[in-house]
Amino acid sequence: MAAPSSDAAEFEVVININRGDGHGSEVIGTTPTAETIPFSITLHENGDASVEIRDYKYATKFVPLTKGKGVFFCSTGEFQFSELAASTSINKPSAPYSPH
Repeated sequence: MAAPSSDAAEFEVVININRGDGHGSEVIGTTPTAETIPFSITLHENGDASVEIRDYKYATKFVPLTKGKGVFFCSTGEFQFSELAASTSINKPSAPYSPH
């Protein structure tokens, strides 16, 4: 999410992709700044990845994944995350994320 100014009424929904073969960004839509923004990020072991933010969807392919850690954060500290859920497989029920 990026706002063109501090008093903007809408965020631009921007997808940034960084991987071994290069990097780039693409604006895929806008969303109001004053509302909760539902989103979903899906990563599969085979490298398939998708992002859904409101009605906007984006899919891409990465190299196959090995075990790792997932981290949710806002680089500027302007967003507050709530009701996050994480699971190790899309075929398993989601469980609330709880740090150890």
